[in-house]
Amino acid sequence: MKSVYYFRALCLFAIVLIAAGCNNSTEPQMAQISINTNSLSFTQMDSQKIIVISNPGDPALHWTITSKPDWLTVSKFLGEVKSAPDTVLTTAGIQTPVGNYSGKIVIEYNGGIQEISISYSVQFNVAVFPGEEAAEIKLGETYNWIIDVHGFSDTFITVFDNNGAITGHIVLYQSLGIEFLVEGMELTPEFTNPVRRIMLKSPYDGVTDRFVGISNSLREVENAYGTPDAIDSTSGCYEYSAGIRFRYTPGSTFITTIEIF
Repeated sequence: MKSVYYFRALCLFAIVLIAAGCNNSTEPQMAQISINTNSLSFTQMDSQKIIVISNPGDPALHWTITSKPDWLTVSKFLGEVKSAPDTVLTTAGIQTPVGNYSGKIVIEYNGGIQEISISYSVQFNVAVFPGEEAAEIKLGETYNWIIDVHGFSDTFITVFDNNGAITGHIVLYQSLGIEFLVEGMELTPEFTNPVRRIMLKSPYDGVTDRFVGISNSLREVENAYGTPDAIDSTSGCYEYSAGIRFRYTPGSTFITTIEIF
């Protein structure tokens, strides 16, 4: 008789264990988009941020960026996320005019929408790009284009070679602190003559893509661009093969002229 009671007790204990095991089983997670932030703050020194989009559940969900400010670029506009998170690199445009900006990124996904508020503080006019352009003029563009952008110059200076032949003209905007070396053999700078060099002096207030401008120090130049490819301490020049020279007065440590070539 006792054996019957023992058997019944063992069966009841086994049922309890099985029930407990069922109650502790892991429930499958529901598919749900999760975004790591609801706000982003950019500056010119900190112009890139990453958005992480996750979905711990099943099935995979699709997401799409449906709206963003024009001054913000994204590495991709849509994707699919399931077990591994998806990342989007966002970059604020460094050529945006000085000022404070705000906006939002709108991300839509299966059955939902999320907005990320964003702000951008622009303190420097980034307008100098080694080997490419400065003051809204690209190297190789014509004298006609300079006039379209800046109007007629204060004056121009004719440039001669060692044999006395005309090789070009320096088109000067003294009030802006900008000089353009325009290549050509004519007595005056012709409309089709190309720009071969751009020189920037005070009061020009634009900075390079690495935030170096007139009156910055040589230390700041090296911190931004590394060791110069060529140094002429006699004339005061730091030159980089990327297409930029920083000129200073010998004995001083501050930039007086930036040249793009």
